[in-house]
Amino acid sequence: MSDLAYKLKKAFELVDQSAFPQKPLQVVMIPSIPEPGQPQFGFANVVDANEGAYFLYIGGLEQYIAAGREFCIHTMLESDDPMFDPMYRKGFAYFTEEETLMAVSCHEVRHRVQFHLRVELLNRGHTDQIPRCRQWGELQDRHYKNVSGGNLEFDAKFFEFYGANELRRNRFDDIEKIGRVLRMGPQQVLTRERKMLKK
Repeated sequence: MSDLAYKLKKAFELVDQSAFPQKPLQVVMIPSIPEPGQPQFGFANVVDANEGAYFLYIGGLEQYIAAGREFCIHTMLESDDPMFDPMYRKGFAYFTEEETLMAVSCHEVRHRVQFHLRVELLNRGHTDQIPRCRQWGELQDRHYKNVSGGNLEFDAKFFEFYGANELRRNRFDDIEKIGRVLRMGPQQVLTRERKMLKK
């Protein structure tokens, strides 16, 4: 197992345990490259919350993660953030490797939260109420509008970016915070955002 595959497995385990401390799931490592059209990793859902698993295809993982880091957090991070390198002051910030691993872990664990905790999903109406997420939500809404299960993916994608953002801002200083964020419904997210604006 490569160092990157090991780190990704540990990230999945950490994030899953933070959201489901009593019922962590197994992370299954598959040594091959995924078939065309098959995801590199994901959450295999079953009805019983004690079952299911996360799967990671580790063949080609380095190339997949390298490409993933090219994606930007756009409008999820304030453009005048002093943590930005000057070249990123226009509202774009490339993922670090650690942020990429956090992002994909948050995405898949949020899928487990969706199925097993039956939380209300975030949608465009919610992201429109968060100034730094408005443009992001608009773009994602267009992308997932005609996709089967697009509402699930929109919600999980929000927590993917939100997780990377929280990590960047050092707001995940203990494991319980990750789980609390991933278990939030829309109103909790909106309340949290309003509190952040007042700080």
